[in-house]
Parts: sequence; C-alpha cells; structure tokens
Amino acid sequence: MAKRAKLALIFPIALTIAWLVWSHIAHSRLQSKLDELAARHEPVHLSDLDFSPIPNNQNAAFYYQSAIATMSNTAFPPAASNFVFPNYPPYPAMWHTMVD
Repeated sequence: MAKRAKLALIFPIALTIAWLVWSHIAHSRLQSKLDELAARHEPVHLSDLDFSPIPNNQNAAFYYQSAIATMSNTAFPPAASNFVFPNYPPYPAMWHTMVD
C-alpha cells in the first residue's frame, strides 16, 4: 500500500517537472523564431502593424464596394431561370428578353 502512495505522490510531481521543462524548451524555440522575424524587420507584435487609413484610390476594397453597390438586386440572369439555353451564340429571343 505504501508503494502506491509513493507512486501517487511521485507521478504528479514528475508530470509537473516534465511540463516545466517542455514549457521552457517551447518558449526558447518560439523566442528564437520571433527574433529571426524581428531581425528581418517583419511585424511580430500587434504594435508593429500600421493601422493608418488607406486613401480610396489605393484601397481595393473601395472599388469592390463601389462595384457591388451598382449591382441590381432585382435583375436575374437567364442562367437563374428554369429555362435551358445553349452556352453559345446565337441566343434565342427569350434569352435576349430576359437579359433586357
């Protein structure tokens, strides 16, 4: 019975020591990788990032938003209908009616 009590005491202590050693090794590896990134002048921390506003003429999102705003929510292309049209011209008159 004393043997089991010793094991019950030693096992959690051994796990704690193993975790502390591995935590130290992982931290050292991570820090070395972060130091490599910092040496290349790459952003490592949130404070390294630039959050200044981008002018509209340099911002692709502005052009995407402008294009989406011009789209109609009520127009549906012929492909969205239940009719089957050929994938090549000349298209039938009904196709042109739906496009208009």
